[in-house]
Amino acid sequence: MKYNFVIFATTFDWYRIMYSEVLERPDVRFYQDINEFFSPMERTWYKVHMSKKVNRVISLPNKECWFKKVVNQIRFENHNPICFVWYSHFVREIKRGMLDYIKKALPGSKHVMYYTDAKNVNEEEISWLADKMDCIGVFDPGVAEKFGLEFWPNVYPDKKGAPVKEEYDLCFIGNDKGRLKLLEQIADECKKQSVNVAFYVKSDNAEKRCDNIHYIDEYLPYPLVVDIVKRSKTLLELKTWPYETWSVRAQEAIVFNKKILTDNPNTDAMPCKVNTGAMSVFCSVETIDWDFVKKEMDVDYHYQDEFSASAFLAKIEELIQ
Repeated sequence: MKYNFVIFATTFDWYRIMYSEVLERPDVRFYQDINEFFSPMERTWYKVHMSKKVNRVISLPNKECWFKKVVNQIRFENHNPICFVWYSHFVREIKRGMLDYIKKALPGSKHVMYYTDAKNVNEEEISWLADKMDCIGVFDPGVAEKFGLEFWPNVYPDKKGAPVKEEYDLCFIGNDKGRLKLLEQIADECKKQSVNVAFYVKSDNAEKRCDNIHYIDEYLPYPLVVDIVKRSKTLLELKTWPYETWSVRAQEAIVFNKKILTDNPNTDAMPCKVNTGAMSVFCSVETIDWDFVKKEMDVDYHYQDEFSASAFLAKIEELIQ
């Protein structure tokens, strides 16, 4: 590749798993928080130096010294230009002047903003970032069209591993996000249809109304999520309204060759060959094709690493030329 990449991601552990394929590459550096660049004592001083409360009383000078420390720790074996990929977790540091300093210190650098949560995309922030970034992308095609941004699917690691016995007919793992009532209706119908399910929903204040659902307070460790996915014949994807993108469950279905049951008609627009026979779209619980859910099927999406971190970085490099 023509560029080295610095990825300023977010603190969720899942993102390190997401980029696991490229973490050992000599042309990639991956960080989840600016505190990774500082010692414990420096983190305290950085917090004080950047504090809005403190700076309202007295404007502390020389804030660029922190960003100089960041830049000095980013090293590559070659002399290719650097492309910085920013996630929304680092918007605070951009506002503090980190991006402006990097551009001054590394005048040949490129900068890309990528949103993995459409709710963080707003007109004011996009307008502010437009002059600072070489490219802005988002994982939702509808949001991309609305704001005139680039669309890229989320990165997903290709970690198939050894095949395991499929124990569940249908699997759902996710946040409530307004989908709990529908999930409970589906879970009740699954009982009537003798469909064996693995349903896990994270909802802080939900009443445990359905004994066919695991109501959880914290995210499942992702290795456990993968284990449940691999033991399931069909993955249930429920759309998070009003967003149009497909979920991680649909991407997992592609990678692990699982059937997809979804209420999102846009799922068949994924950037790989979706076997329509392996996907069933419903608009209400009454329209779910239970024969599809129950039947045995050999699924092969002919996946060619379309969601890989390498494909993601190659797409970025293509756009910033």
